[in-house]
Amino acid sequence: MVLMKPTAIVTGASGGIGEAIVRRLIADGYRVGGVDFRASSDKYDGPDRINIQADVSSRVEMEDAFASIAEAIGPVSLVVCNAGYLRYQPFTELSQEDWDRTIAVDLTGVFIAAQLGARQMIDAELRGSIIIMGSISGELPSRTQGHYSSAKAGAGTLARSLAWELGASGIRVNSISPGWVDTALTADYLADPASRREVEDTIPLGRVGTPDDIADLVSFLASPRASYITGTSIRIDGGLIAGKDKK
Repeated sequence: MVLMKPTAIVTGASGGIGEAIVRRLIADGYRVGGVDFRASSDKYDGPDRINIQADVSSRVEMEDAFASIAEAIGPVSLVVCNAGYLRYQPFTELSQEDWDRTIAVDLTGVFIAAQLGARQMIDAELRGSIIIMGSISGELPSRTQGHYSSAKAGAGTLARSLAWELGASGIRVNSISPGWVDTALTADYLADPASRREVEDTIPLGRVGTPDDIADLVSFLASPRASYITGTSIRIDGGLIAGKDKK
């Protein structure tokens, strides 16, 4: 008997962290539906990958994406809510448009993807997993990120709520809180050697994280090795907010 590969859906799949997660899950034996607002890339196309262009904040587009993925590669048993949006803006200059877009992608988008995934898992009687990408900014706000920090804090709280509510259906829900990671979002700042050294000096492990670091944690949380882990938020920040030096 040939066993069917499980299906995963990853939002924000065309970004650095999203691409790393997709590659890792395929290596782990998943077929993956990658969802992104940008035109689908064929960089990782193959028999175990389907690309869907959709805005995570649009319920109509996401319903179509989930239905298309289920039809093509089967009902989902893992959802990774990775899509994110951030524009650095001082609070007094923050536009309503940027506030609304940040909440729409970083919180409402998580709600939509998690709900659609949970419904598929329950309908198919699959014991599954939902992983929500938070940020240490949700715990440790900083200047120019009040909107982003608020959305990420909300997403972390939502993860804990879903873990409590969906546990009886065999669905585990956890969140991940990355610190500094080498991605397009941080590329401009970290390209300056002085700025990079300044950042690395605040990290006990002495380096900025990589997308593969995040993908490794997603792989673990999705696996049977984490079968008793739910309702947890795991920092992956090199120890950045474990403490700080005296001045």
